[in-house]
Amino acid sequence: MVFNAVIGEGCVIRHNSVVDGLDLPERFHVPPMTNIGAGFDLASISKVPPEFSAFSESVVSANHTLVQGYRRIANEL
Repeated sequence: MVFNAVIGEGCVIRHNSVVDGLDLPERFHVPPMTNIGAGFDLASISKVPPEFSAFSESVVSANHTLVQGYRRIANEL
């Protein structure tokens, strides 16, 4: 979940994480179940590993393909 924050390009925010009130610079990796808020030390988390970026891009691509398919089906109904 993200509240009151700007997420930089290429960031990966994993499941059960909260980013609240702190902007993330580009390419930060927020591990699962991490709570980030005002005063959080961003130096304690790493940049996004290349394999996570590739996986995230494949998920985005799959989601775009699904949207196109759903639109085609909706037009047929």
